[in-house]
Amino acid sequence: MKILNENANIPNIEDIKTLDDKIRQTPQISVYKSYAGFPVLKGGQFADKFIIEYALLTDKALYICNFCNGSLDSICEYQDNIYNLVESSLKKTPTMLDKRRLICEIVTITISKNNETTNNGNYIICKTLEDFILYIKDNEKCRVSLEDISLRKINAALQGAYGTVKRERRSFKPNTKSAIINEINDYIESYDDDQFKAIVTDSRGIQRIRGMAGSGKTIIIARKAAQLHIDHPDWNIVVTYSTRSQKNQLEKLISDYYEKLTDGLTIDNSKIRVMHAWGSANANGLYYEICLHNEIQALNFSQARFYFRTAKDVFSKICGLVLSENKPLKKEFDCILIDEAQDFKSEFFKLCLNVVKDDRIVYAYDELQNLGGETMDSPTKLFGKDIASDTPLRVCYRNQRKVIVAAHALGMGIYRNNELPIQMPKTLQVWDSIGYNSEGELKFGENATLYRPNETSPDVIKIDNPITFKKCNSAEEQFDFLIESIADNQNNDCLITKDIMIIDLDTFNAEQNYFNLKNAQNIISIHYAGKNNPEEFFRDDSIVYSSVFRAKGNETYMVYIINAQQVINNIDQLKLRNALFTAMTRSKGWVTVIGYGESMDNLMEEFNSVEENNYKLVFSPYPTKDQLKKIQTYSNDLSKADIDALNKTRDTIKKLITDNKRDPLLVAQDLFGVQTKEELFKLFSNDEEND
Repeated sequence: MKILNENANIPNIEDIKTLDDKIRQTPQISVYKSYAGFPVLKGGQFADKFIIEYALLTDKALYICNFCNGSLDSICEYQDNIYNLVESSLKKTPTMLDKRRLICEIVTITISKNNETTNNGNYIICKTLEDFILYIKDNEKCRVSLEDISLRKINAALQGAYGTVKRERRSFKPNTKSAIINEINDYIESYDDDQFKAIVTDSRGIQRIRGMAGSGKTIIIARKAAQLHIDHPDWNIVVTYSTRSQKNQLEKLISDYYEKLTDGLTIDNSKIRVMHAWGSANANGLYYEICLHNEIQALNFSQARFYFRTAKDVFSKICGLVLSENKPLKKEFDCILIDEAQDFKSEFFKLCLNVVKDDRIVYAYDELQNLGGETMDSPTKLFGKDIASDTPLRVCYRNQRKVIVAAHALGMGIYRNNELPIQMPKTLQVWDSIGYNSEGELKFGENATLYRPNETSPDVIKIDNPITFKKCNSAEEQFDFLIESIADNQNNDCLITKDIMIIDLDTFNAEQNYFNLKNAQNIISIHYAGKNNPEEFFRDDSIVYSSVFRAKGNETYMVYIINAQQVINNIDQLKLRNALFTAMTRSKGWVTVIGYGESMDNLMEEFNSVEENNYKLVFSPYPTKDQLKKIQTYSNDLSKADIDALNKTRDTIKKLITDNKRDPLLVAQDLFGVQTKEELFKLFSNDEEND
C-alpha cells in the first residue's frame, strides 16, 4: 500500500484485516461495513492523493483511523486534515445532509506507538490496537443506533456509489409508472461486497469479473477505470467494447465517477480513452491503433470479408492475422478494460495481452452469455495463461425477479409442451453461479424446482405485474397497439423518451419495419438506433427503435419487444431465443412482448406456464445427462447446416438489395423461380385458387 504520510508507520494490509477481524469478534461493537486502504481522496494538506488507512462504520458512528508516529502537534494537524477531507467528501452526497449537518459524526483516531493513549477533546490517540478497540467499545455505549436507511446512505457516500448515475426528474401522477420510477431513483445505491472487491482489486495481472445480465458489470468497469485514472494519472488506459452504442454510456459513467471522486476535476481524455474494439473510419478503435503503432496494415470490415471470403468471425481473424506477424508488438497501454467480453474470441484477448504492460487486463462478461453454454472459454484458452483474480457476481439488480425468471424460461424453452428445452446449461453448478437456489438437491433426471431468492434478486421496488404479452392479428395491428401503449405511457404515465425502448426481433427487416412505423403515424417520435451515428442510442427528443444487437449493453424502464412470433417461426430458434432473453433483460421495470399469428399463441402458452409455476423453473423431471447431449446436438449440430444455409441466403439477398439496388420483390421472384407477383403471392399462401 502506498503511504502518503511521511510520519506514518502503517502495518501492511493483512495486519489491518487482522485488526478488523478482532473488532468484528467484539460483541459490544456492531460492524456495518469496514474498509482497509479505502477510500482514496483527492486533495488535502499533505498530498494530491490521500488514502484512508482504515474506515469503520458501526451501527452508531463512522470511525476514520490512521497510523502515525510523529509528534503530538503533527498528529493533531494530520487528524484535522483527515477530518476535513472526509467531511468534504461526504457532503458531496446530498443524502448525507440533514439541513446543514452530516447525518453522522466523524470520529478520527490515530494509532501511534510514540504517544500515550489520550482523548484530548477532538484528538483521539491510541498507543496499541487493543486501546483502539477499547475506545470504540466505550464510545459505542453512549451512542444511539442509526437507522438502517442512514447507514445505507453513509456507506454509499463512503464508496462514492451514490449520485453518479443521472436521475431524470419527471413530473408524475400517483400510482403510475412515473411515480414508481421516481421511487426507484430515490433508492440508495451502494456496491455489494463482491462488486466492491472487483473495483478495488489490485490491477496487476489479469482480472476476471463475471456475472449475469444486470449484475453491474458495466458500472464496475467504469468505476474501476475512473479509480485507476485517479491512482495512476500517467497511465495510458483503454476501455473497450463490442456494441457501438455502449460508447456514450461508458464515457459518461467514467467521467461522472471521476468528477465525483475528485471534487469536480475533469478527466484527462488523452490518458483514459473509451474506444471500440475494432474501430471505423470515423472513430478510433483498439485494433486500428495497435496496427498503426506497429506499422501493420489495418483492415476494415469490407476488406476483411474480401480477404477471408466470409463475414463470419472476421474480427477474430484479423486479430489473429496481427498475431501471425510473429513480431514483438509495442506495449503502448498500461491497462485495458474490456466490457461485454463474451462478444470476443481468444485472438482478441491474446492481442490485448501482447500490447499491455504487466498483463493488466480487466475483462467482464455474462456468466451465461448464451443460454445453452456454461461459460466463456477458460482464461488459459483465452490468454494462454491463468488469471490473477476472479470475482463472480450473483446478484441481479437491473431486472425485476419475474422478468429475469421469465427471460430464462422462454430463452431456454423450458415450458415447451412437454418437449425437451431448446437449450440448457451444461452443468448443474451454473444455476448457483447465476443466482438460483434449488428446492431440495438438484440432480439430473429428477424433479426439480429452481427459484431466485431475495439475496440474488433484491426488490429495489415492488412491481406486481412487470410483464405483459399481447397477441395481435397482423403486423399493422401490432403497430397500432404499440403506438397506443406508448402514447398512454407518455400522456398518462408521464414517461419521458429515455424511459422507453422498442426492440424488433425481426432483425432482417427491422430497419424497414421502423420506416413503416414512422411513416404510418405522427403520434410518437422515434429514431432508429445507430442510423445516423453508430454510437447513438437514446435521445432526448425521441424514442429509440432498435434491433436486439444494438440494444445490447443498454437498459431502460419500459421495454417493448415486437415481432415476438419470430422466436417460434424462425429456423434458428436458438438464436431467436437468445435474442428474446437479451431483449427482456434490457428492462429495469416493465416488459411488453408483442407478436401476431399462431406462433404467438405458442409463445404465450410458454409464458402462461411461467406464471402458473409462480415464476419458478419447474422441471418434471430435470433432463438427464443423455438428454442434455440430445439438446446440445439439436442446438449445435442438426440445425447447423440449415442455419448456415439460411445465413448465406440472407447475406446474398441483403447484398442484392442494398449493394446492387435490386428491388426486393424482383429478388424474391428470382429466388423462388416465379415470373409474376401473383405467382409469388400464391406460393406464399399455398393456395392455387387464391388471387
